[in-house]
This record gives sequence, structure tokens and C-alpha cells, in this order.
Amino acid sequence: MALEHEYYLIPITIDVERFWMNRENNHKVIDSMVIHDDIIMYISDTLKWIPSRNPALHETPVCAGINYHGVTLFEKKSAGTLKSIFSSWRNLLLNSPLVLELTGEFVVVEGGG
Repeated sequence: MALEHEYYLIPITIDVERFWMNRENNHKVIDSMVIHDDIIMYISDTLKWIPSRNPALHETPVCAGINYHGVTLFEKKSAGTLKSIFSSWRNLLLNSPLVLELTGEFVVVEGGG
């Protein structure tokens, strides 16, 4: 199976460490989505523009972009940039052909979808 990234919109009051142990069917999750790794890699340069925090680092420092191999926290001040970047990508991709073919260094899984 190809790599997929999970994203969750959760209230600030959730304990992030405990959340990961019980994220399936968690009634506190506001919304969630899964994005295929090929898309993440394709838009990765623009994701580096988003202010974020990495809870895996000491004192959860302010960073930029996503933690590719772990949890990324986005605060309220990140919302405008997040919305702008993803809205721009959405608007651009609305102009794509029905079958979208990305080019780049991607992993191909034979017989996979």
C-alpha cells in the first residue's frame, strides 16, 4: 500500500500524545482527511511556508512546514496561510485534465491504486 498522510482538525484542549492512541472514532475530532504521499511531495515546497510546531522536539518550537514523519501542530495564526495555499492548489488543479498525471520522483506500486 502506498504511503498516505492523515490530518485531523482537533480542539486545542486535546492531549496530543493521548490522541494518537485513540484517534479512531474519537468524538472530539472535528474533521479529518487523508492525502496520498505523491500529492504531499508534489506540493511540499509550498507547505514549507506554513508556520507550525513540532511536538516531537523539546519545548515544541515554532517551525515551518510539516513534520513528514510525525505530528505537526498548526495554530490559529497558521490558518490563513494553510487556507490560502490549499485554496490556490485547489484552484490550479481545477484546470487539470480529468486524468491528472503528476510527474516527478514517485514510487510506483504494481497492481496498486
